[in-house]
Amino acid sequence: MSNVLLSSSIVEMTSDRFEGWLPRLSPNIKMLNLANNSFFGPISPFLCQEMNGESLLEVLDLSNNILSGELSHCSMQWQYLANINLGRNNLSGKVPNLMGSLRMLKSLQLHNNKFIGEIPLSLRNCTSLSFIDLGGNELTGLIPSWIGDMLHMEILSLRSNKFIGNIPTQKCQLSDLIILDLRNNNLSGPIPKCWKNISAMITTNQQLFGNFVQLNNNFVESYINILSLVTKGRESEYKNILGLVRTTLEILNFVEPLSTTIAQEKKDLKVEM
Repeated sequence: MSNVLLSSSIVEMTSDRFEGWLPRLSPNIKMLNLANNSFFGPISPFLCQEMNGESLLEVLDLSNNILSGELSHCSMQWQYLANINLGRNNLSGKVPNLMGSLRMLKSLQLHNNKFIGEIPLSLRNCTSLSFIDLGGNELTGLIPSWIGDMLHMEILSLRSNKFIGNIPTQKCQLSDLIILDLRNNNLSGPIPKCWKNISAMITTNQQLFGNFVQLNNNFVESYINILSLVTKGRESEYKNILGLVRTTLEILNFVEPLSTTIAQEKKDLKVEM
């Protein structure tokens, strides 16, 4: 880890040419956004760094870098984290169970890495989660039924993994769900009929509260979550207009073993903006 110590409460150094190992943090930093750079090296030393006091970090965005290695079990010192974006790196291993100790977590984006194993059961403890993007990994097992208990869930992307089995009917409890992407897995069985009752997926005027991360009761409008969606074979990122993105039930695109041709024809994501 670099010997550089960052101490400002809000640090944004995005889309530049910064490189090297990640810097050290002072405990008073509340937002760290180093996305779209060339930081490299294992992420574990950064997560396990010693601090002189309790960390106040709420927003951590290290997406689109060249970070590697496994997520450590050092998350206990990051108890105020509300938004984590580590997408588009070279991270590997399992999503650690201690991730579930982050009780204030609202957004978890680990997309386009090399994570394996199942979604940890401990994440059900993060009852404020509204945005989960685990797409583009090598996750396996069943889609957990407990996700249906995440009543604030607005965006759930598990695309391009190795999930198997049926789609749990508990998903019908996600009344605030706006975007659900399960494409390119090994799912089977029928689409739950109760999904027609998920009103948020067919509403045209609802805005996503989860786009903004709240720091000490003040919205930090400079930080907005980004969601990658694949439409007609082309991947696009939605940022400022994410709150206007709407999907229809056809985006689910799970693979039916007995009808792969029909599943292929359904792979076009329909988005209204």
